[in-house]
Amino acid sequence: MSNGKKVASDQDQALTDSGAQDTMLFQSSSNSTECGTDESPVIQMPNATGTVSSERDMYRQALYDSGLCSELGQLSLSSSDSLTAAKLQEYYEPDEDGDVQLHLAIASGFTDVAMALIKMAPHPDYLSIPNKALYSPLHIAVLQDQPQVVRRLVIAGARIDFRDSEGNTPLHLAARRGNLACAEAILKPVAVQEVEEAGLPQSLFTALPADVIEQSNNVGEQCVHLATMGGHSDFLRFLCWHNADMNAPDGRGGRAPLHFAVGARQLYIIECLIDQRPQGCGVNANQLDWYGRTPYQLAVLNGSIEIANYISQRVTGCTLPEVDTDAEDSEIEYNQMRRNDSNLLLNSSA
Repeated sequence: MSNGKKVASDQDQALTDSGAQDTMLFQSSSNSTECGTDESPVIQMPNATGTVSSERDMYRQALYDSGLCSELGQLSLSSSDSLTAAKLQEYYEPDEDGDVQLHLAIASGFTDVAMALIKMAPHPDYLSIPNKALYSPLHIAVLQDQPQVVRRLVIAGARIDFRDSEGNTPLHLAARRGNLACAEAILKPVAVQEVEEAGLPQSLFTALPADVIEQSNNVGEQCVHLATMGGHSDFLRFLCWHNADMNAPDGRGGRAPLHFAVGARQLYIIECLIDQRPQGCGVNANQLDWYGRTPYQLAVLNGSIEIANYISQRVTGCTLPEVDTDAEDSEIEYNQMRRNDSNLLLNSSA
Protein backbone atom coordinates (compact mmCIF):
# COMPACT_ATOMS: atom_id res chain seq x y z
CA MET A 1 0.00 0.00 0.00
CA SER A 2 1.50 3.37 -1.04
CA ASN A 3 0.23 5.42 1.90
CA GLY A 4 -1.09 2.64 4.10
CA LYS A 5 0.20 1.29 7.36
CA LYS A 6 2.79 -1.49 7.16
CA VAL A 7 3.09 -4.15 9.80
CA ALA A 8 6.16 -6.15 10.82
CA SER A 9 5.65 -8.91 13.32
CA ASP A 10 8.20 -9.29 16.13
CA GLN A 11 6.35 -12.01 18.02
CA ASP A 12 4.35 -15.04 16.96
CA GLN A 13 0.70 -14.15 16.52
CA ALA A 14 -2.24 -15.85 18.08
CA LEU A 15 -0.81 -17.95 20.90
CA THR A 16 -3.75 -20.08 21.93
CA ASP A 17 -4.28 -23.45 23.52
CA SER A 18 -7.70 -25.14 23.64
CA GLY A 19 -8.87 -22.76 26.35
CA ALA A 20 -6.55 -23.88 29.16
CA GLN A 21 -4.95 -20.48 29.48
CA ASP A 22 -5.38 -16.90 28.29
CA THR A 23 -2.33 -15.83 26.36
CA MET A 24 -1.68 -12.98 24.02
CA LEU A 25 -4.09 -13.24 21.14
CA PHE A 26 -2.95 -10.64 18.70
CA GLN A 27 0.33 -8.80 18.87
CA SER A 28 2.35 -7.12 16.20
CA SER A 29 4.26 -3.91 15.68
CA SER A 30 3.18 -1.32 13.15
CA ASN A 31 5.01 1.27 11.13
CA SER A 32 3.48 4.39 9.63
CA THR A 33 5.41 5.99 6.78
CA GLU A 34 4.61 9.61 5.97
CA CYS A 35 5.20 10.89 2.44
CA GLY A 36 8.67 12.34 2.09
CA THR A 37 10.05 10.83 5.33
CA ASP A 38 12.14 7.74 6.01
CA GLU A 39 11.47 7.36 9.73
CA SER A 40 8.72 4.94 10.79
CA PRO A 41 7.54 4.95 14.42
CA VAL A 42 7.04 1.49 15.89
CA ILE A 43 3.51 0.86 17.13
CA GLN A 44 2.64 -2.03 19.44
CA MET A 45 -0.78 -3.49 18.67
CA PRO A 46 -3.20 -4.18 21.54
CA ASN A 47 -3.60 -7.60 23.09
CA ALA A 48 -6.59 -9.45 24.49
CA THR A 49 -6.26 -8.12 28.01
CA GLY A 50 -6.46 -4.43 27.15
CA THR A 51 -5.10 -1.59 25.07
CA VAL A 52 -2.44 0.89 26.10
CA SER A 53 -3.72 4.40 25.45
CA SER A 54 -0.40 5.65 24.07
CA GLU A 55 -0.34 2.81 21.56
CA ARG A 56 -3.89 3.62 20.50
CA ASP A 57 -2.94 7.29 20.08
CA MET A 58 0.06 6.35 17.97
CA TYR A 59 -2.03 4.09 15.78
CA ARG A 60 -4.73 6.77 15.46
CA GLN A 61 -2.07 9.25 14.34
CA ALA A 62 -0.75 6.71 11.86
CA LEU A 63 -4.22 6.36 10.34
CA TYR A 64 -4.53 10.13 10.01
CA ASP A 65 -1.04 10.43 8.55
CA SER A 66 -1.91 7.85 5.91
CA GLY A 67 -5.07 9.74 5.03
CA LEU A 68 -7.26 6.77 5.87
CA CYS A 69 -9.28 8.40 8.66
CA SER A 70 -10.14 11.51 6.67
CA GLU A 71 -11.28 9.45 3.69
CA LEU A 72 -13.33 7.11 5.85
CA GLY A 73 -14.89 10.08 7.63
CA GLN A 74 -16.07 11.38 4.29
CA LEU A 75 -17.28 7.90 3.39
CA SER A 76 -19.58 7.80 6.40
CA LEU A 77 -21.36 10.89 5.10
CA SER A 78 -21.43 10.00 1.42
CA SER A 79 -21.53 7.05 -0.92
CA SER A 80 -18.55 4.76 -1.43
CA ASP A 81 -19.17 5.10 -5.16
CA SER A 82 -16.93 8.17 -5.13
CA LEU A 83 -13.94 5.98 -4.32
CA THR A 84 -12.10 4.51 -7.26
CA ALA A 85 -11.61 0.77 -7.70
CA ALA A 86 -7.87 1.25 -7.19
CA LYS A 87 -8.44 3.05 -3.88
CA LEU A 88 -10.83 0.36 -2.67
CA GLN A 89 -8.29 -2.30 -3.60
CA GLU A 90 -5.63 -0.44 -1.63
CA TYR A 91 -7.65 -0.62 1.58
CA TYR A 92 -7.93 -4.40 1.28
CA GLU A 93 -4.37 -5.10 0.18
CA PRO A 94 -2.65 -7.31 2.81
CA ASP A 95 0.66 -6.29 4.30
CA GLU A 96 3.58 -8.62 5.01
CA ASP A 97 1.68 -10.19 7.92
CA GLY A 98 -1.41 -10.72 5.83
CA ASP A 99 -3.33 -8.02 7.72
CA VAL A 100 -5.55 -5.58 5.87
CA GLN A 101 -6.74 -2.27 7.27
CA LEU A 102 -9.88 -3.93 8.60
CA HIS A 103 -7.84 -6.35 10.74
CA LEU A 104 -5.81 -3.51 12.18
CA ALA A 105 -8.72 -1.16 12.84
CA ILE A 106 -10.62 -3.88 14.72
CA ALA A 107 -7.54 -4.95 16.69
CA SER A 108 -6.96 -1.36 17.79
CA GLY A 109 -10.57 -0.82 18.83
CA PHE A 110 -11.41 1.84 16.24
CA THR A 111 -15.06 0.97 15.77
CA ASP A 112 -15.90 3.92 13.50
CA VAL A 113 -13.06 3.08 11.12
CA ALA A 114 -13.97 -0.63 11.13
CA MET A 115 -17.64 0.16 10.41
CA ALA A 116 -16.68 2.37 7.47
CA LEU A 117 -14.37 -0.30 6.04
CA ILE A 118 -17.12 -2.87 6.35
CA LYS A 119 -19.59 -0.61 4.58
CA MET A 120 -17.22 0.20 1.72
CA ALA A 121 -16.30 -3.43 0.99
CA PRO A 122 -16.99 -4.04 -2.71
CA HIS A 123 -17.96 -7.67 -2.01
CA PRO A 124 -18.60 -9.75 1.16
CA ASP A 125 -15.51 -11.85 0.40
CA TYR A 126 -13.38 -8.82 1.31
CA LEU A 127 -14.71 -9.12 4.87
CA SER A 128 -13.27 -12.61 5.33
CA ILE A 129 -9.73 -12.05 4.12
CA PRO A 130 -7.44 -14.08 6.44
CA ASN A 131 -4.06 -12.95 7.70
CA LYS A 132 -1.10 -15.31 7.96
CA ALA A 133 -2.51 -16.81 11.17
CA LEU A 134 -5.70 -17.44 9.17
CA TYR A 135 -7.59 -15.00 11.36
CA SER A 136 -10.40 -13.27 9.49
CA PRO A 137 -11.61 -9.86 10.70
CA LEU A 138 -14.47 -11.70 12.43
CA HIS A 139 -11.96 -13.76 14.42
CA ILE A 140 -10.19 -10.57 15.50
CA ALA A 141 -13.47 -8.92 16.52
CA VAL A 142 -14.33 -11.92 18.72
CA LEU A 143 -10.85 -12.02 20.25
CA GLN A 144 -11.17 -8.33 21.09
CA ASP A 145 -14.73 -8.89 22.43
CA GLN A 146 -16.36 -6.36 20.12
CA PRO A 147 -19.91 -7.66 19.61
CA GLN A 148 -21.02 -4.53 17.75
CA VAL A 149 -18.36 -5.06 15.09
CA VAL A 150 -19.06 -8.81 15.06
CA ARG A 151 -22.71 -8.14 14.33
CA ARG A 152 -21.99 -5.65 11.56
CA LEU A 153 -19.61 -8.14 9.90
CA VAL A 154 -22.26 -10.86 10.05
CA ILE A 155 -24.92 -8.54 8.63
CA ALA A 156 -22.56 -7.53 5.82
CA GLY A 157 -21.98 -11.15 4.81
CA ALA A 158 -18.72 -12.15 6.50
CA ARG A 159 -18.27 -15.90 6.75
CA ILE A 160 -18.99 -17.18 10.24
CA ASP A 161 -17.66 -20.67 9.42
CA PHE A 162 -14.18 -19.52 8.38
CA ARG A 163 -11.46 -21.48 10.23
CA ASP A 164 -8.14 -20.25 11.59
CA SER A 165 -4.89 -22.25 11.60
CA GLU A 166 -6.20 -24.41 14.49
CA GLY A 167 -9.51 -25.05 12.78
CA ASN A 168 -11.41 -22.69 15.08
CA THR A 169 -14.33 -20.67 13.79
CA PRO A 170 -15.15 -17.33 15.43
CA LEU A 171 -17.78 -19.16 17.48
CA HIS A 172 -15.09 -21.55 18.80
CA LEU A 173 -13.10 -18.55 20.01
CA ALA A 174 -16.16 -17.03 21.63
CA ALA A 175 -16.90 -20.32 23.40
CA ARG A 176 -13.34 -20.64 24.65
CA ARG A 177 -13.43 -17.20 26.22
CA GLY A 178 -17.07 -17.06 27.20
CA ASN A 179 -17.79 -14.06 24.97
CA LEU A 180 -21.55 -14.51 25.09
CA ALA A 181 -22.45 -11.22 23.42
CA CYS A 182 -20.21 -12.08 20.47
CA ALA A 183 -21.77 -15.52 20.17
CA GLU A 184 -25.24 -13.98 20.12
CA ALA A 185 -24.09 -11.54 17.44
CA ILE A 186 -22.85 -14.47 15.34
CA LEU A 187 -25.87 -16.76 15.65
CA LYS A 188 -28.77 -14.32 15.62
CA PRO A 189 -30.57 -14.50 12.26
CA VAL A 190 -30.02 -11.46 10.08
CA ALA A 191 -33.12 -9.30 9.65
CA VAL A 192 -33.75 -7.22 6.56
CA GLN A 193 -34.22 -4.20 8.81
CA GLU A 194 -30.68 -4.60 10.17
CA VAL A 195 -29.27 -4.60 6.64
CA GLU A 196 -31.21 -1.45 5.79
CA GLU A 197 -30.20 0.35 8.99
CA ALA A 198 -26.54 -0.45 8.30
CA GLY A 199 -26.86 1.13 4.86
CA LEU A 200 -25.93 -2.14 3.14
CA PRO A 201 -27.51 -3.65 0.03
CA GLN A 202 -30.00 -6.42 0.77
CA SER A 203 -28.16 -8.66 -1.66
CA LEU A 204 -25.53 -9.17 1.06
CA PHE A 205 -27.94 -11.26 3.13
CA THR A 206 -26.66 -14.82 3.55
CA ALA A 207 -28.11 -17.75 5.45
CA LEU A 208 -26.17 -19.07 8.44
CA PRO A 209 -24.56 -22.50 8.06
CA ALA A 210 -26.88 -24.94 9.81
CA ASP A 211 -24.10 -26.88 11.52
CA VAL A 212 -21.87 -24.01 12.64
CA ILE A 213 -22.53 -24.76 16.33
CA GLU A 214 -21.36 -28.35 16.03
CA GLN A 215 -18.32 -27.85 13.83
CA SER A 216 -15.10 -29.35 15.23
CA ASN A 217 -11.65 -27.78 15.18
CA ASN A 218 -8.46 -29.59 14.19
CA VAL A 219 -8.36 -31.65 17.40
CA GLY A 220 -12.03 -32.56 17.38
CA GLU A 221 -13.23 -29.99 19.90
CA GLN A 222 -16.65 -28.43 19.47
CA CYS A 223 -17.93 -25.27 21.09
CA VAL A 224 -19.49 -27.30 23.94
CA HIS A 225 -16.07 -28.72 24.85
CA LEU A 226 -14.31 -25.34 24.72
CA ALA A 227 -17.00 -23.66 26.82
CA THR A 228 -16.75 -26.49 29.36
CA MET A 229 -12.97 -26.27 29.58
CA GLY A 230 -13.23 -22.51 29.98
CA GLY A 231 -15.73 -22.90 32.82
CA HIS A 232 -18.44 -20.83 31.12
CA SER A 233 -21.79 -22.11 32.42
CA ASP A 234 -23.84 -19.30 30.84
CA PHE A 235 -22.29 -20.05 27.47
CA LEU A 236 -23.18 -23.74 27.87
CA ARG A 237 -26.81 -22.83 28.52
CA PHE A 238 -26.70 -20.55 25.49
CA LEU A 239 -25.47 -23.42 23.31
CA CYS A 240 -28.11 -25.71 24.77
CA TRP A 241 -30.86 -23.21 23.95
CA HIS A 242 -29.52 -23.16 20.39
CA ASN A 243 -29.90 -26.94 20.18
CA ALA A 244 -26.22 -27.83 20.32
CA ASP A 245 -25.41 -31.50 20.99
CA MET A 246 -24.53 -31.29 24.68
CA ASN A 247 -23.38 -34.94 24.64
CA ALA A 248 -21.05 -34.55 21.65
CA PRO A 249 -17.87 -36.66 21.94
CA ASP A 250 -14.57 -34.96 21.27
CA GLY A 251 -12.24 -36.22 18.56
CA ARG A 252 -9.41 -37.49 20.78
CA GLY A 253 -11.02 -39.61 23.48
CA GLY A 254 -14.72 -39.59 22.79
CA ARG A 255 -15.25 -37.49 25.91
CA ALA A 256 -18.49 -35.61 26.34
CA PRO A 257 -18.53 -32.18 28.00
CA LEU A 258 -19.42 -33.85 31.31
CA HIS A 259 -16.23 -35.93 31.12
CA PHE A 260 -14.24 -32.71 30.66
CA ALA A 261 -15.98 -31.06 33.60
CA VAL A 262 -15.29 -34.06 35.84
CA GLY A 263 -11.64 -34.16 34.76
CA ALA A 264 -11.29 -30.46 35.56
CA ARG A 265 -13.12 -30.90 38.90
CA GLN A 266 -15.54 -28.07 38.07
CA LEU A 267 -18.58 -28.89 40.20
CA TYR A 268 -20.60 -25.85 39.14
CA ILE A 269 -20.14 -26.83 35.48
CA ILE A 270 -21.15 -30.40 36.32
CA GLU A 271 -24.30 -29.08 37.98
CA CYS A 272 -25.07 -26.95 34.93
CA LEU A 273 -24.66 -29.92 32.59
CA ILE A 274 -26.65 -32.43 34.68
CA ASP A 275 -29.52 -30.14 35.73
CA GLN A 276 -32.54 -30.45 33.49
CA ARG A 277 -33.63 -27.69 31.16
CA PRO A 278 -34.18 -24.79 31.31
CA GLN A 279 -31.91 -24.28 34.34
CA GLY A 280 -29.34 -26.74 33.01
CA CYS A 281 -28.49 -28.73 29.92
CA GLY A 282 -29.92 -32.15 30.81
CA VAL A 283 -27.01 -34.21 29.46
CA ASN A 284 -26.73 -37.99 29.48
CA ALA A 285 -24.70 -38.50 32.65
CA ASN A 286 -24.04 -42.18 31.87
CA GLN A 287 -22.46 -41.63 28.46
CA LEU A 288 -19.30 -43.65 27.81
CA ASP A 289 -16.07 -42.27 26.41
CA TRP A 290 -13.89 -44.33 24.05
CA TYR A 291 -12.37 -46.09 27.08
CA GLY A 292 -15.78 -47.25 28.22
CA ARG A 293 -15.94 -44.95 31.24
CA THR A 294 -18.83 -42.84 32.46
CA PRO A 295 -18.24 -39.46 34.13
CA TYR A 296 -19.01 -41.07 37.50
CA GLN A 297 -16.38 -43.77 36.94
CA LEU A 298 -13.89 -41.12 35.91
CA ALA A 299 -14.58 -39.23 39.14
CA VAL A 300 -14.01 -42.42 41.18
CA LEU A 301 -10.72 -43.15 39.42
CA ASN A 302 -9.59 -39.56 39.95
CA GLY A 303 -10.45 -39.68 43.62
CA SER A 304 -12.89 -36.79 43.25
CA ILE A 305 -15.09 -37.76 46.21
CA GLU A 306 -17.35 -34.71 46.25
CA ILE A 307 -18.01 -34.93 42.53
CA ALA A 308 -18.61 -38.68 42.57
CA ASN A 309 -21.05 -38.27 45.47
CA TYR A 310 -22.90 -35.53 43.65
CA ILE A 311 -23.23 -37.57 40.45
CA SER A 312 -24.33 -40.73 42.28
CA GLN A 313 -27.05 -38.77 44.09
CA ARG A 314 -28.36 -37.17 40.90
CA VAL A 315 -27.92 -40.01 38.42
CA THR A 316 -29.28 -43.55 38.55
CA GLY A 317 -27.32 -46.57 37.41
CA CYS A 318 -23.86 -45.43 38.51
CA THR A 319 -21.46 -48.41 38.56
CA LEU A 320 -17.78 -48.84 39.25
CA PRO A 321 -15.52 -49.21 36.23
CA GLU A 322 -14.42 -52.67 35.17
CA VAL A 323 -10.68 -53.27 35.06
CA ASP A 324 -8.43 -56.16 34.08
CA THR A 325 -7.12 -57.39 37.46
CA ASP A 326 -4.76 -59.90 35.77
CA ALA A 327 -2.31 -57.17 34.88
CA GLU A 328 -0.18 -55.68 37.64
CA ASP A 329 -0.86 -52.07 36.68
CA SER A 330 -4.56 -52.72 36.40
CA GLU A 331 -4.61 -54.38 39.83
CA ILE A 332 -3.03 -51.30 41.38
CA GLU A 333 -5.60 -49.15 39.62
CA TYR A 334 -8.38 -51.50 40.77
CA ASN A 335 -7.28 -51.39 44.42
CA GLN A 336 -7.04 -47.61 44.32
CA MET A 337 -10.51 -47.46 42.84
CA ARG A 338 -11.89 -49.68 45.63
CA ARG A 339 -10.29 -47.46 48.27
CA ASN A 340 -11.81 -44.39 46.65
CA ASP A 341 -15.20 -46.10 46.55
CA SER A 342 -14.96 -47.04 50.22
CA ASN A 343 -14.25 -43.40 51.04
CA LEU A 344 -17.27 -42.42 49.00
CA LEU A 345 -19.51 -44.77 50.96
CA LEU A 346 -18.14 -43.55 54.29
CA ASN A 347 -18.67 -39.92 53.34
CA SER A 348 -22.16 -40.65 52.06
CA SER A 349 -23.21 -42.24 55.36
CA ALA A 350 -21.59 -39.57 57.51
